[in-house]
Amino acid sequence: MRKTTLTVPIVVLLLGALGTATAQEPQLPWTTYPEMRKEVGRLFEEGKFADAAAILEKAVDAFPDHLRANTANLALMRVRLGDLDRAVDALRLGLFKGTWYGTDDFFAEAWAPLKAHPGFAEVEAQSEARRAEAERLVRPRLEVAVPASAAPGARLPLFIALHGGGENVDAFKPHWTSPLLEQGFVVAYPQSSQLVAPDGFDWMRDVPRTLRELRLVYDGLLRDYPIDPGRVAVGGFSSGGAAALEVVLTDAFPVAAFVSLCPPKPPDFAADRLAAAAARGVRGTLLTSERDGRLAAQREMAEAMRGAGLLLDFVVTPDLGHWYPDDLAARIDATLRAVPRLGVGGPAGELPVVEKAIRDSIGWALTRDRARLEGILAHDDAFFIFHPDSKSTVRGWEAFVPLLDSFMDPRFKATRFDVRDLAIRFSRSGDVAWFSAVLDDCGEWAGKPSCWKDTRWTGVLEKRDGSWLIVQMHFSFASDVVRAECRAAATAAP
Repeated sequence: MRKTTLTVPIVVLLLGALGTATAQEPQLPWTTYPEMRKEVGRLFEEGKFADAAAILEKAVDAFPDHLRANTANLALMRVRLGDLDRAVDALRLGLFKGTWYGTDDFFAEAWAPLKAHPGFAEVEAQSEARRAEAERLVRPRLEVAVPASAAPGARLPLFIALHGGGENVDAFKPHWTSPLLEQGFVVAYPQSSQLVAPDGFDWMRDVPRTLRELRLVYDGLLRDYPIDPGRVAVGGFSSGGAAALEVVLTDAFPVAAFVSLCPPKPPDFAADRLAAAAARGVRGTLLTSERDGRLAAQREMAEAMRGAGLLLDFVVTPDLGHWYPDDLAARIDATLRAVPRLGVGGPAGELPVVEKAIRDSIGWALTRDRARLEGILAHDDAFFIFHPDSKSTVRGWEAFVPLLDSFMDPRFKATRFDVRDLAIRFSRSGDVAWFSAVLDDCGEWAGKPSCWKDTRWTGVLEKRDGSWLIVQMHFSFASDVVRAECRAAATAAP
């Protein structure tokens, strides 16, 4: 949603609420809140503040579901008209009818005249009392999205997405999504417990509390979802963007990448912390907009981050205020693909297909689905496997067939497998992928168990005629681990 006309933050109230309500008073010609809101916005931009105020006076009762927005905007129109007493009265009316106001509601310079009015302090005090009372009942909230195409047993990358200040998860989620997030990531949307508006929350009022909450979210996600802890990213908008940077700068939990949109400068932004994050391999993107009020500070942040080696890109969207750019999804995906540790650098939609092929090349044995295995291996002389022993090297499809036949012997039974630390990379052309992982592959032969544990596994796939095929693999064991096991066995022998 592009904001190109209304320039003060109070218009987040004008444009941010997307619900509708049926007018209860016939004096207004608009039957829905968005219709009325659009007209008020037009009048505001044209400087017709009295006309806008006249509409809002009726809208307070006509659209009671938007009491806070209507009374605050009515107050703003009266400020612009120089009628400060009646501006305070509009806010008092909101308090009388049951709402209250957050400090961010009056952030813009346009509110400066009203802040000198003695009645404004009274409004602030009552609002803060109601906020504190309401916050005692607030509990952190978390919504999690898992891609439907995730392969059974797959460990997925994680993105923790943080809403902006004054927002909530419901308002934030539709903006913070992308094809790559939907197809290949567990995406977590936590909601802060720091209440700043009747339906809005913030991350930066109490940064230590934020970091504690986010660490609990991270630990719970790793416990409850199939997440690869080496492939974690964090990002967010406004105060959520600053909180994402705080996670990076304080190493609150391990992340590989970040996407920060329109953030204020976080309190722990310092050269030594930037350098430490870069040394850990963290990389990310800083996004903002031409008419964001913090642009100058953000430019300074970008320069420091680039100097530390932390920044992949700094993008300033033209002709936009403090809001989500139209190309946000593309910017998120470009960042995630540019960080090798996340292992998602391939064409859109291909990562889950390739990952499933890799896992099925082992997991097929649990159900003896020979057709599945044959469908993901290259049937030509280029097919190649290095096994840990020197006698089992496979060169060409025809050489592999007898080995495959042996797996179909009724004396063989696959019992379990586990793939960890899977990293997948794609060629620039998008038709070649290579991977590395740690594998456990266990089974029985005639009732006697055997198991490859902590096996180092690499391989290459090609996309041929629309299908991803494995063309080579390599399995090995770490020599130092093998020697240690042999020594331990020798010592234990009688």
